[in-house]
Amino acid sequence: MEKQMMEMLKQMQSQMQQMDDRMQQMDNRMQQIDNRMQQMDNRMEKGFSEVNLRLDNIDVKLDGIGGQFEETTKQIIALDDAGKSEMKFLAHKVNKLEKEVFLINNKQ
Repeated sequence: MEKQMMEMLKQMQSQMQQMDDRMQQMDNRMQQIDNRMQQMDNRMEKGFSEVNLRLDNIDVKLDGIGGQFEETTKQIIALDDAGKSEMKFLAHKVNKLEKEVFLINNKQ
């Protein structure tokens, strides 16, 4: 009986050692996966940083274009307002001159 108990204990110890070896292999695999994930995370972070930098450059260009558009629009509006004022003035002058010509013609 004692012999059987010793044999069973040896088998249990052997199985426990196999389990321990398998757990160690699993731990090693998990460590490899963790390292790969960390590398992938670093690459993604670097890639996103580059994309953010590119998008910031695009924003700067778009802001510049928008600013130019706003300035051009302001100038067009200012010229349009000045042109309207000049047209009103010219229309007033033409009407005044036509009235004077009419009055001169009526006096004769």
